Amino acid sequence: MYLVTDPMPAEEVDYYIIDIDGTIYNAEPEVVGDQARLHWVLPDDLPNGSHTVIITAANAWGEGPPSDPFVFEKSLPGQVSGIGLSAD
Repeated sequence: MYLVTDPMPAEEVDYYIIDIDGTIYNAEPEVVGDQARLHWVLPDDLPNGSHTVIITAANAWGEGPPSDPFVFEKSLPGQVSGIGLSAD
């Protein structure tokens, strides 16, 4: 699963600061032409449950304003039921 953002001008961002539930990660932007965006693989060990993400773009001059919080739920599929046979 990827965490993504809308594109922004590439000259404005050297890296992203990702805050997931208070744990901080740094990520390089994905640059296409003159646009940059975050396209980052979520950690494999992220536990099930609700998570809050705040992302900040940064460059040599410092950090921009943080994003609004993004909340998502990591959950496994439910139990399969209704198992049977079918002739069609």
